[in-house]
Amino acid sequence: MPNFLDSYRAQPPQPLTQLGMVGESPALNETLELAHKAARSDANILLCGESGTGKELAAQAIHINSPRAAHPFVAVDCASLPESLLEAELFGHEKGAFTGAIGKKPGLMESAHRGTLFLDEVGEMPISLQAKMLRALQEKEHRRVGGTQTIQFDLRVLAATSRDLHERVREGKFRRDLLFRINVIPIRLPPLREREGEQEPYEKAEPHPPHGILNANAAHLFRGMKHHPSQH
Repeated sequence: MPNFLDSYRAQPPQPLTQLGMVGESPALNETLELAHKAARSDANILLCGESGTGKELAAQAIHINSPRAAHPFVAVDCASLPESLLEAELFGHEKGAFTGAIGKKPGLMESAHRGTLFLDEVGEMPISLQAKMLRALQEKEHRRVGGTQTIQFDLRVLAATSRDLHERVREGKFRRDLLFRINVIPIRLPPLREREGEQEPYEKAEPHPPHGILNANAAHLFRGMKHHPSQH
């Protein structure tokens, strides 16, 4: 049986500008070719790279070039919230589920229905919450915190990490089965030092990334990035 990733690499190359990203180095061009092909699939993608390599921008570009582009792109930083709040953000909660829950709130998985859920720094997700996330992704349904009603959803997961998740698995800090679930197509974003010919000063780049995210690596990766109109 052919490898899923190899089958995508074997597809005819497409213009990189369709991703809204440009690059000059062989390392970056290879990444962009794979990202473009992967965008057209519905497979979960794991974006790996050091901080500042533009992982969230890559996720946004993949989303807007995917069949789900007309639907929400919902992002959450797994490293910035304690476990209880991260659980409530992802799964939502019912009124009175915990102190301060004065009303029910849909979770991000509901908000991303038919679209894309971006899990930034997924390697920082607490191990106990990983089990609940795995079950939800397998069954395509979940319950809000404090709730009994099963809520179904349809979404694609794009995850990002600056860590070696295989090492986290060996350390017992990340579930092997969850890694298998989110790592269908791995894409590595090379740091600027590996991009021969792209070392010109940051000030020369003129990207316009969303959310004001801008640094030297992202500037070179997404110079000229533009949003394509969604297809309804």
